[in-house]
Amino acid sequence: MLIEMLSLKFGKILGISLELHSTFILFILLLAVIVAIFDSANLIPTMLLVFLLFLSVFVHELFHSVVAVMKGIRVERIILLPIGGIAMTEEMPENPWDEFIIAVAGPAFNFAVAFIIALLWISVPGIPMPSPSVIAAGLGKAIMNYPLFAFLYINLILGAFNLFLPALPLDGGRVFRALLAFKFGFARGTAIIAKASVFIAIFLFIIGMLIGDIILPVIAIFIYFGAGQENEMAMLKFALRGIKVKSVMLKKPAMADADATLEKLFTHMQKTNKTEFLVALPKGLACINAEMLAKIPKSTWRRTLVKKIAVKAHAIGAETEITSLLAKILGKEYSMLPVMRRGKLIGALQLGEINKRYQLEKLNKK
Repeated sequence: MLIEMLSLKFGKILGISLELHSTFILFILLLAVIVAIFDSANLIPTMLLVFLLFLSVFVHELFHSVVAVMKGIRVERIILLPIGGIAMTEEMPENPWDEFIIAVAGPAFNFAVAFIIALLWISVPGIPMPSPSVIAAGLGKAIMNYPLFAFLYINLILGAFNLFLPALPLDGGRVFRALLAFKFGFARGTAIIAKASVFIAIFLFIIGMLIGDIILPVIAIFIYFGAGQENEMAMLKFALRGIKVKSVMLKKPAMADADATLEKLFTHMQKTNKTEFLVALPKGLACINAEMLAKIPKSTWRRTLVKKIAVKAHAIGAETEITSLLAKILGKEYSMLPVMRRGKLIGALQLGEINKRYQLEKLNKK
């Protein structure tokens, strides 16, 4: 099956959708609850640290994306995780050197921030930073009581962890993949580093359990599943490279009446065994699916019209390569993309149809 990222959209910048991954949201909520129960006096400093972490991860990933755009790679989404992020691009870098440069851009920002703060610490008298004796007495206390020092520490750890741990989806894994791609190609390089990432994840999990550190097992789980997602995405792009929309699209997509009620649409779904429909609106085509209905209270279906909840769909051309649309499809921004030719609807692209072709192409390219 094609991978899907569970995340919450919170904004947009430079045309790039910004999203918080479910693990980041869970991390924030869990940390807030634990601190509120066991260390309520430090709740505000802890939440400040979380904000500094969020800010560091956000700009870290933004630097990746800016460099990618400079290399001619369009970035659709940035998904932020507690220890980094994922930029969903329209296509993978064709040149391993481009991937290398993009991978180091994020950690370079983190190291630059840490260096600037350290320089201020040394050169500016009276700056609110802990003395060596305070740090020696307790690193955690120094981080809690000195926000600027905490910002330095977070960026130093975030940059070093991401760059020097050779595991996907971390930047270090991407750097090693780029180096492997010079010799083996992108898909094979991803497969090699993904397998190595699994061993690293297992090692970190065991070490964390042995020493009683809860953070390492969490990181290990993130790496384990993240490496699998990276490998699946690489295989997906490799298998579908060169495949155009016209060879996968549904030629007669299901249509829903814009003025029908959700109750009537649901009855139609049951009769036809279809869950996704295109909707003709005055300003263009939109899509609606069962997941959208699930978000609306069933008690209101009888008086809610389809056109009120249908999401405007991005029209695509039949000659477009599928790999350039994966960020939109996998992000579930659109569940169904209308295919147009000279202003006329000729079909629709669905995730399910892409998955069928993917399975066939995987068998063909084994």
